[in-house]
Amino acid sequence: MSELDTRWAAYLDFQIRSGRRRRVDATGWGLEAGLDHILAGQAADGDASAAAERGRARECHRARLRFRYFDVHQVDDPTAKLDDLDRLRRLLSSVCRDDRRMLLATGFGHNSAATAVLMTKKPDAVRQQVARLRARVTLAC
Repeated sequence: MSELDTRWAAYLDFQIRSGRRRRVDATGWGLEAGLDHILAGQAADGDASAAAERGRARECHRARLRFRYFDVHQVDDPTAKLDDLDRLRRLLSSVCRDDRRMLLATGFGHNSAATAVLMTKKPDAVRQQVARLRARVTLAC
Protein backbone atom coordinates (compact mmCIF):
# COMPACT_ATOMS: atom_id res chain seq x y z
CA MET A 1 0.00 0.00 0.00
CA SER A 2 2.85 2.41 0.76
CA GLU A 3 4.23 1.88 -2.78
CA LEU A 4 0.94 3.15 -4.21
CA ASP A 5 1.03 6.14 -1.86
CA THR A 6 4.60 6.99 -2.89
CA ARG A 7 3.71 6.92 -6.57
CA TRP A 8 0.62 9.07 -6.07
CA ALA A 9 2.60 11.52 -3.94
CA ALA A 10 5.16 11.79 -6.76
CA TYR A 11 2.32 12.21 -9.27
CA LEU A 12 0.80 15.00 -7.15
CA ASP A 13 4.18 16.71 -6.87
CA PHE A 14 4.68 16.59 -10.65
CA GLN A 15 1.13 17.87 -11.25
CA ILE A 16 1.66 20.82 -8.90
CA ARG A 17 5.00 21.67 -10.49
CA SER A 18 3.47 21.38 -13.95
CA GLY A 19 0.51 23.54 -12.98
CA ARG A 20 2.81 26.33 -11.84
CA ARG A 21 4.48 26.59 -15.24
CA ARG A 22 3.51 29.76 -17.10
CA ARG A 23 4.83 28.62 -20.48
CA VAL A 24 5.50 25.45 -22.37
CA ASP A 25 9.21 24.82 -22.47
CA ALA A 26 11.67 21.96 -22.08
CA THR A 27 11.11 21.77 -18.32
CA GLY A 28 7.35 21.55 -18.82
CA TRP A 29 7.78 18.73 -21.33
CA GLY A 30 10.13 17.01 -18.88
CA LEU A 31 7.47 17.16 -16.17
CA GLU A 32 4.97 15.66 -18.62
CA ALA A 33 7.45 12.86 -19.35
CA GLY A 34 7.73 12.23 -15.60
CA LEU A 35 3.94 12.09 -15.28
CA ASP A 36 3.74 9.65 -18.18
CA HIS A 37 6.40 7.53 -16.54
CA ILE A 38 4.45 7.43 -13.28
CA LEU A 39 1.17 6.57 -15.03
CA ALA A 40 2.86 3.78 -16.97
CA GLY A 41 3.56 2.14 -13.61
CA GLN A 42 7.30 2.11 -14.18
CA ALA A 43 8.25 4.61 -11.50
CA ALA A 44 10.22 3.72 -8.44
CA ASP A 45 11.25 6.43 -5.97
CA GLY A 46 13.82 8.24 -8.12
CA ASP A 47 12.73 7.02 -11.53
CA ALA A 48 10.14 9.73 -12.12
CA SER A 49 12.67 12.50 -11.55
CA ALA A 50 15.14 10.80 -13.87
CA ALA A 51 12.40 10.40 -16.51
CA ALA A 52 11.55 14.09 -16.14
CA GLU A 53 15.20 15.04 -16.60
CA ARG A 54 15.47 12.81 -19.69
CA GLY A 55 12.30 14.39 -21.09
CA ARG A 56 13.69 17.88 -20.47
CA ALA A 57 17.00 16.98 -22.14
CA ARG A 58 15.15 15.42 -25.10
CA GLU A 59 13.09 18.58 -25.61
CA CYS A 60 16.20 20.78 -25.35
CA HIS A 61 17.84 18.64 -28.02
CA ARG A 62 14.76 18.93 -30.26
CA ALA A 63 14.73 22.71 -29.82
CA ARG A 64 18.40 22.90 -30.82
CA LEU A 65 17.70 20.80 -33.91
CA ARG A 66 14.71 22.98 -34.86
CA PHE A 67 16.86 26.08 -34.51
CA ARG A 68 19.80 24.61 -36.41
CA TYR A 69 17.79 23.34 -39.37
CA PHE A 70 15.27 26.19 -39.56
CA ASP A 71 15.17 27.57 -43.09
CA VAL A 72 13.62 31.00 -43.52
CA HIS A 73 12.95 30.28 -47.19
CA GLN A 74 10.61 27.39 -46.31
CA VAL A 75 8.25 29.65 -44.39
CA ASP A 76 5.36 30.86 -46.51
CA ASP A 77 4.65 34.56 -46.71
CA PRO A 78 1.10 34.93 -45.37
CA THR A 79 0.47 38.14 -47.32
CA ALA A 80 -0.64 36.37 -50.49
CA LYS A 81 -3.00 34.12 -48.54
CA LEU A 82 -4.47 37.09 -46.72
CA ASP A 83 -4.97 38.91 -50.01
CA ASP A 84 -6.71 35.84 -51.46
CA LEU A 85 -8.92 35.60 -48.39
CA ASP A 86 -9.86 39.26 -48.67
CA ARG A 87 -10.62 38.84 -52.39
CA LEU A 88 -12.78 35.80 -51.62
CA ARG A 89 -14.71 37.70 -48.95
CA ARG A 90 -15.36 40.59 -51.31
CA LEU A 91 -16.46 38.19 -54.04
CA LEU A 92 -18.83 36.30 -51.74
CA SER A 93 -20.33 39.55 -50.50
CA SER A 94 -20.99 40.68 -54.08
CA VAL A 95 -23.23 37.71 -55.01
CA CYS A 96 -26.69 36.85 -53.77
CA ARG A 97 -27.30 34.38 -50.96
CA ASP A 98 -28.17 31.41 -53.23
CA ASP A 99 -25.11 31.98 -55.42
CA ARG A 100 -22.94 32.23 -52.31
CA ARG A 101 -24.32 28.90 -51.05
CA MET A 102 -23.62 27.30 -54.45
CA LEU A 103 -20.06 28.63 -54.57
CA LEU A 104 -19.36 27.49 -51.03
CA ALA A 105 -20.85 24.04 -51.63
CA THR A 106 -18.72 23.66 -54.76
CA GLY A 107 -15.66 24.94 -52.91
CA PHE A 108 -16.20 22.40 -50.15
CA GLY A 109 -16.20 19.63 -52.75
CA HIS A 110 -19.89 18.87 -53.18
CA ASN A 111 -20.86 17.73 -56.64
CA SER A 112 -23.75 19.30 -58.54
CA ALA A 113 -26.19 16.55 -57.49
CA ALA A 114 -25.52 17.15 -53.78
CA THR A 115 -25.66 20.91 -54.27
CA ALA A 116 -28.95 20.53 -56.17
CA VAL A 117 -30.48 18.72 -53.19
CA LEU A 118 -29.22 21.45 -50.89
CA MET A 119 -30.57 24.18 -53.15
CA THR A 120 -33.79 22.30 -54.12
CA LYS A 121 -32.96 22.71 -57.81
CA LYS A 122 -32.21 20.35 -60.68
CA PRO A 123 -28.59 19.24 -61.06
CA ASP A 124 -28.40 20.65 -64.61
CA ALA A 125 -29.54 24.05 -63.39
CA VAL A 126 -26.92 23.97 -60.65
CA ARG A 127 -24.18 23.02 -63.15
CA GLN A 128 -25.14 25.92 -65.42
CA GLN A 129 -25.30 28.39 -62.56
CA VAL A 130 -21.92 27.26 -61.18
CA ALA A 131 -20.39 27.60 -64.68
CA ARG A 132 -21.73 31.17 -64.91
CA LEU A 133 -20.45 31.95 -61.44
CA ARG A 134 -17.00 30.53 -62.28
CA ALA A 135 -16.84 32.75 -65.36
CA ARG A 136 -17.85 35.72 -63.23
CA VAL A 137 -15.24 34.84 -60.60
CA THR A 138 -12.56 34.53 -63.28
CA LEU A 139 -13.40 37.96 -64.65
CA ALA A 140 -13.46 39.50 -61.17
CA CYS A 141 -10.02 38.16 -60.30
